[in-house]
Amino acid sequence: MCHPNKCGLFIFLFFLILLFGPLAFSQTATVTLTGTITDANTGQPLPGATVQLEGTYLGAAAGVSGFYSIERIKQGNYIIIAEMLGYRPVRSEVIMTGNTQYNFSLHPEERLLDEVMVRGIKAGVNTASTYTNLRKTEIEPLNKGQDLPFLLQQTPSVVVTSDAGAGVGYTGMRIRGTDATRINVTMNGIPLNDAESHSVFWVNMPDFASSVDQIQVQRGVGTSANGAAAFGASVNLQTAQLRPQPYAEVNASGGSFNTQRYNVQLGTGLLNRHFTLDGRLSSITSDGYIDRAASNLKSFFLSGGYYGRKTIVRANILWGNEITYQAWGGVPEKLLQTRRTYNAYTYENQTDNYRQHHYQLHFSQQVSPKWQLNAALHYTRGAGYYEEYQPMQNLTDYGLQNQGMYQISVSGPDTLFLPVSQTDLIRRKWLDNDFYGTLFTLNYNSAKKIHATIGGGINRYNGLHFGEVIWAQYAANGNINHRYYESNGYKTDANLFAKTEYRLSRQLGLFADVQYRHIDYRIQGTDEAKGNITFDLNYNFINPKAGITFNVSSNQQVYASFGMAHREPTRNNLIDNDTLPLPERLSNIEAGYRFTLSNININANYYYMRYKNQLVLTGNLNNVGYPIQQNVQHSYRTGFELALMVKAGNKLDIQANLTSSINKIDGFSQFTGVFDANYNYLRDTTLVYNHTDISFSPNVTAAATLTYRPAKWASAAFMANYVDRQFLDNTGSLARSLNPYFTGNLLLTGSLQPKKWVKNLELSLLINNLFNTLYESNGWTYFLLMEREGIIEPENYNNYYPQAGTNLLAGLKVQW
Repeated sequence: MCHPNKCGLFIFLFFLILLFGPLAFSQTATVTLTGTITDANTGQPLPGATVQLEGTYLGAAAGVSGFYSIERIKQGNYIIIAEMLGYRPVRSEVIMTGNTQYNFSLHPEERLLDEVMVRGIKAGVNTASTYTNLRKTEIEPLNKGQDLPFLLQQTPSVVVTSDAGAGVGYTGMRIRGTDATRINVTMNGIPLNDAESHSVFWVNMPDFASSVDQIQVQRGVGTSANGAAAFGASVNLQTAQLRPQPYAEVNASGGSFNTQRYNVQLGTGLLNRHFTLDGRLSSITSDGYIDRAASNLKSFFLSGGYYGRKTIVRANILWGNEITYQAWGGVPEKLLQTRRTYNAYTYENQTDNYRQHHYQLHFSQQVSPKWQLNAALHYTRGAGYYEEYQPMQNLTDYGLQNQGMYQISVSGPDTLFLPVSQTDLIRRKWLDNDFYGTLFTLNYNSAKKIHATIGGGINRYNGLHFGEVIWAQYAANGNINHRYYESNGYKTDANLFAKTEYRLSRQLGLFADVQYRHIDYRIQGTDEAKGNITFDLNYNFINPKAGITFNVSSNQQVYASFGMAHREPTRNNLIDNDTLPLPERLSNIEAGYRFTLSNININANYYYMRYKNQLVLTGNLNNVGYPIQQNVQHSYRTGFELALMVKAGNKLDIQANLTSSINKIDGFSQFTGVFDANYNYLRDTTLVYNHTDISFSPNVTAAATLTYRPAKWASAAFMANYVDRQFLDNTGSLARSLNPYFTGNLLLTGSLQPKKWVKNLELSLLINNLFNTLYESNGWTYFLLMEREGIIEPENYNNYYPQAGTNLLAGLKVQW
């Protein structure tokens, strides 16, 4: 009998094949659209301008002479949109009964637009890289209060997880099996990754998705950007763009686990033809699926800008505040069947408390018709702590001394006075940091063949780590808020990059990119576990990339690229390992094929990612709940990704993707102890593993979205996800792994436009985990080697993060 998860996958894929098979080849008589795109004032061609047939996947980019061609168009009436950055888009209705020529003349915009700010770091159609673009219209329907990773889970190779089990609070994602510390995230080109941990903590930016206009997810090394090099993936976020008309919007959603989200969004539109002000205020609360895993999240976003014909100045402020009850420990394996919502923490104030404030100032200037400059200043202020109750702690571990304190023990006629050596206590572990810097990109856009960018930046991080005892049963010689460890981290990160796209012909394009990155990182002070720590490290990395694109026809393109990236160890890597960890190197090959018809879009690609000294997850956690990593000399990831989009008539849209991969470590050794049946240490031994699976790297992931629109005002979307088995460590042991799972969500949406009093009124219902699948999306593990009667066997200690069963989120949106 087939395992339910496997059956689900087979049914899922079989259903897609049945749909895609006939649709892919059901083309009726087709025609070709050709023409030129020129500047309305000068008559000069506009290479790179795009033409899109609205309601289809068909489009083309103009070549060097401004000529474009779109083939295999079904006969009929179409709205055709021609656009180019810096020009006003043109919409024209064209009747296609035969081969048609249609020329466009575009007028320059009266003002620059926000897209120029990220022009230098986003991948384009001729960049020879693997990426997925998401527009606001694709992000908004799912945004009911869950963190941003859950809004990306339908994109290729993405796996998401939630500590609290319901998508609110601490969440994370992996792309192609790479963890969050290797995913380079930028907001308007500015790095969001924490300088020391390399992670992005989405809980610190509640409801940020409501202020995002576009997202580009690049897989593999990707293009050069500011901040840490992408070591498997990058996510480029662009916040809300210019909206010329005033607007107001109110969103309210709520549902299972007492989850509630409220936000208000306001905008002035253009004032005096140049100025604009936009704002958002949000509140999210949830009790979580896991016991006591509550979240209380607040944020606001404020953005003001000046838009001139050749100049943009925009300031952004993003404030986030989170109070989250800890659910970091997971659920022990033995309790999964009976107490899936178990939380080991019971102290009422076992919470994480953090504030993070982002300030950005952007400047864009069209220097000349060919040259455009972007520059930015940024500052991020972060401060907070997590509080926890700890029983039976050794006084000496906290720098405390017994000063005449005794415990009285009565045993029969004897009364004993025993020196106090342990105490119950409550402690807080603090982070207090500043991150600031400047960056720039200078873009060159030739009217002929060359598009080039020079960019760079320098960022500085100052971070204070310290711990305080705020209460102790036996305070000994401690003072109020006794500080028992303290260390400072100072990091300077500078980078400079140059990249260019060169069109050899209308069909053939070349891409080259090189980045130099310098890191200076110093840590000094004391650590809770290691005592005195001192690190003074310098790294210099060169990250080259090159690629080629070839347009087989107007609707087919092939590409290939090679890229290299380096990554320095994180603070936790340095402290958790007994020997100094080595920096990592990734060599990445991407090769892909893109195919477009009026009702079908196909993206297929192969990737090979070869690592040297990759820091892989061991499956265990350190004393503050971070995953522990260790170097392995040689490892690789390789696989195929397939993404398809189909318009099956006017009412049904289908999107699906499938990743099949192999993720292996060539070999590594593990040093561990052997214990007897009474857990007495016997000896050490070395375990040798060869050609094992990399932890948390499923061999298969798949996602699909089927959207049906019975009327203009109503839609239903079914979203399915499959994730294959994931190993909790790098030994390949089934006893230490996450089972495969298949889940489905359903989104129902209805909208009205009662124009007398509101512009739009929308009601929605999101049913998560429609089939009530019992699954775990993350976990951690360690094992002991036990010798009993001469036989040595591992004793596993697995902890898992169960995700919620069927749960609901209902939403209301009102727009003016």
